[in-house]
Amino acid sequence: MRFLSPIIIALTFLVVCIGPGPAQKNDDADKKQRRVELQKEIHELQEKVAELSAELAKLSTIIEIPRPNSKTYTTEEASALLPKSMARSRAINSQNPLVAEWKNPTHGFRVHVKANNDIETVNFFGEKQAGMSGLKSALQLSEGMQFGNPLSVLLTSDKDGWQTDTKQQILKTLFRPSIQLYIVTDK
Repeated sequence: MRFLSPIIIALTFLVVCIGPGPAQKNDDADKKQRRVELQKEIHELQEKVAELSAELAKLSTIIEIPRPNSKTYTTEEASALLPKSMARSRAINSQNPLVAEWKNPTHGFRVHVKANNDIETVNFFGEKQAGMSGLKSALQLSEGMQFGNPLSVLLTSDKDGWQTDTKQQILKTLFRPSIQLYIVTDK
């Protein structure tokens, strides 16, 4: 036992002083090379996503959906048209330039429903907030700046349509005469 301790100490000292062996050096070089390759692939994929997003934006447009008790629609008419209007909503990434660069015509905000049904709201000042509490906070902020004009709210999603419980809850909160809703649809 006493003999093994000095040998272990000596071997540890040699490994520390001499450094990793050739196999370890090759392994490190392989990892570094793989890291560089992965970074290049990520960059190429990001460029491809940007290209596809721009192409999708050319095929899509933002439209108003009927607003209850507006000059054009009664509450009953707008309510009857709501399911058909929302069925026209098309999936789009919240980072797509069409959405991210949307010029809100009045005070308002954007609401995006992710594929997992998480809600992300971007308020009038560009601050992101999560969940229904984030949506209600953005709504309260915008209502405080309303000055008699309807709020403008862009509704987007990672999936087509608005049939999920989460999306219906959003519509229940926002479908009112004081809010003009917008969706992304095909041109």
